[in-house]
Amino acid sequence: MDYLLKVVALLVTAFAIVIHLLTRAKKSCPANLPPGSLGLPVIGQTLGILRAMHVNSVDHWFGDRIGRYGPVSKFSLFGKPTVLLAGPAANKLMFFNSLLPPYVPLFSQRIIGEKNILSLYGDDHRRIRGALMEFLKPDMLKLYVNRIDAEVRHHLEENWAGRTTVTVLPLMKRLTFNIISALVFGLEASAVRDAFAHDTEKPRYEKPSRAAAIAKPRSGGQKSLFRTPPGNCPEGISIDITAIFIAAMMRRE
Repeated sequence: MDYLLKVVALLVTAFAIVIHLLTRAKKSCPANLPPGSLGLPVIGQTLGILRAMHVNSVDHWFGDRIGRYGPVSKFSLFGKPTVLLAGPAANKLMFFNSLLPPYVPLFSQRIIGEKNILSLYGDDHRRIRGALMEFLKPDMLKLYVNRIDAEVRHHLEENWAGRTTVTVLPLMKRLTFNIISALVFGLEASAVRDAFAHDTEKPRYEKPSRAAAIAKPRSGGQKSLFRTPPGNCPEGISIDITAIFIAAMMRRE
C-alpha cells in the first residue's frame, strides 16, 4: 500500500511539474506570434507532414496551411517550433538576411557533411555558390549538351528500348546520377559507376536523413551513417563519395 501511494505521489508531482513548465513557456512567449497552432507537445504537425510526404502531397499540405493561416504561420515540426514563410518576399528575407542562418536536420548534416551548401551562409555560402555556378554558365552548358545527349541515348537503349512497361521514377534517378557522374566526376559507364549508383539508390539515405536525431541502435538514422562495406563494390572498392569528389577536383586542376 505504501509503495502504491509513493508511485501515485510521484506521478502527481511529475504531472504538476510538466503543467507548470508548459504554462511558464506559454507566458514567456511574446504576444505577436504568427497565427497557427503548435499542436500536441513534441508531436505537433509532424505526423501530418510525414503522411503527406508518404503520398507525395506535401505541396497540398502546405497549400492548405497557407490558405488557412496566410503566408506566415507557426507550427511544430519534428519537436521544433517552426515558422512557415511563403512567397517571394519571404524568400528574399530568408536568403538575404545574415541574421537568419540556415538549419539542416542533424542526421542530414551528418550524412552530407557539416560544410554542405545547405548549411553554409554569408561569405562561405557565396563562395561555394559562386564555384557551383561556374558549372551552370551558358558557355559551360553548351559543352555539356553532347555528353548529356550521349548519356540519354545510352540510357534509353539500355532501359527503355523494346519494353512495354517501365518504372519511370527509379530510371529517372539513375539517369540523373549517370549525367552528374559523367559531367562532374568524369565517371563513364562502367561497373564502378553502376556500383556507386546502386549504393546511392538504397533507401538508407533518403528516409533516414529525415529521421529524428535519436541515438538508438539500428535505427534508420544510425544505419544511414555507416559506409558501404568494401564487399558491395566490385574489386573491393570502398565507396566514399567525398574521396571521389576530391579526386575529381584535383584532376580538373
